Amino acid sequence: FSNSLFRGTFRTKTRLDGRVDVRWHGLRYLRSCNIMNRLLAVANLRSPNVRPLCSLFSTCSATAGLSRGSHLHQQQQHLAALARLRDEHGIWRNPMFAACAAGEVTRDDLRALWLQYWPFCRDFTRYVAGVISQLPSDADRALLAENLWDEAGRGQLDRRHSQLFREFLHRSFHVPQDVLAAAPRSAAAQRLAADFEAATVRTASSSNALAAASFLALGCETIVPRYYSLLLDAHRRLGFAESELEFLTLHVQCDSEHSAVLEQVVCGLQQQLAVSDDDWRRLTHQNMLQCLDAKHRFFTAVFEQQQEARQQPQASSSSVS
Repeated sequence: FSNSLFRGTFRTKTRLDGRVDVRWHGLRYLRSCNIMNRLLAVANLRSPNVRPLCSLFSTCSATAGLSRGSHLHQQQQHLAALARLRDEHGIWRNPMFAACAAGEVTRDDLRALWLQYWPFCRDFTRYVAGVISQLPSDADRALLAENLWDEAGRGQLDRRHSQLFREFLHRSFHVPQDVLAAAPRSAAAQRLAADFEAATVRTASSSNALAAASFLALGCETIVPRYYSLLLDAHRRLGFAESELEFLTLHVQCDSEHSAVLEQVVCGLQQQLAVSDDDWRRLTHQNMLQCLDAKHRFFTAVFEQQQEARQQPQASSSSVS
């Protein structure tokens, strides 16, 4: 007999007086807490001698269920605390987002941002694939493969997200694809790429799975709908047509689902990798902040670089006059 909670065998022994001993061998805790139906089905001897045993396992089942329920509740409490921390992070006060919220960004500001964001968008599937390669569970790999399938356009190459981004730059900012391919990456874009590669690709191993998944799930995917909404509103204020903004609206809609899947994976990895509660909380917190800090540095640096570029012609004009 085996199920998702206990795995082992029942053994019976008939005494000289006709009574039956039922013993359980190979007790091992796994996942589920709903064992009574299977216990009753297997131990269906319809004898009063069996009922104390079933009562005992009913008590064990309830205790295991409470324990697991308490553990899941603790995980959810921790994720809720991380969400509050994420919502108060300095990234939401960076000058790019502040300018978007205040209606102070220009088309040139947004063009400069997207040109530097392009390498990240192009390589994002590499980061997701890097996390997938580290997951010990084939079920979790399948869940994230669904996210990757979405990024890849669900089999339609012209609908993959990187291609939608290329078309967005071409239609809205008149950036030809050959210019986009040859555009130099700023120091900010290079740093962002290095941070994501280090977290998700270069250190690929099962022992790093929790850190990589936490980095991508809690620090990246969960914030996309919020900051894309800020950028989407900024584009609308500047008069961009809705037909031009598909890339942004798509990510506001779908990345909430992606982040929920990744959070599920992050929770499951604690048991799969036998990570203690303290280490699980520490790693999820640490890697979320690392990703948020990386994104914060990027958006701040791109905006400041654009402001400096805008002031240089003014300085030149002043010196000439």
